[in-house]
Amino acid sequence: MTASIKNYKRGVKWILLSPLLFFMAAISIVESLDVYSIQLTCCSIVSFSGVVTGVGFLFGWPWVELSAKILTWVIVVYFVGSWILILLFFGYNFLFSG
Repeated sequence: MTASIKNYKRGVKWILLSPLLFFMAAISIVESLDVYSIQLTCCSIVSFSGVVTGVGFLFGWPWVELSAKILTWVIVVYFVGSWILILLFFGYNFLFSG
């Protein structure tokens, strides 16, 4: 019983939080329309996959554990990678432009 409640909670979290990634991409301000379209497409795919993963948790599909792990790593790499790139960009500008 505990495992099914845990899977239900995980499924609801994935279903409710995954669309936030789409909304974050939709409201972003990018100077290039091509970059915006690529970003929106990628985030939409990940967001849709997250909702499907959440539904998979609710129905107990066997592949959802792997899907959740892959999506979690994709999201972590995206955000941590962007933080590292911003840090490198500002560090470079701080060290070499002054």
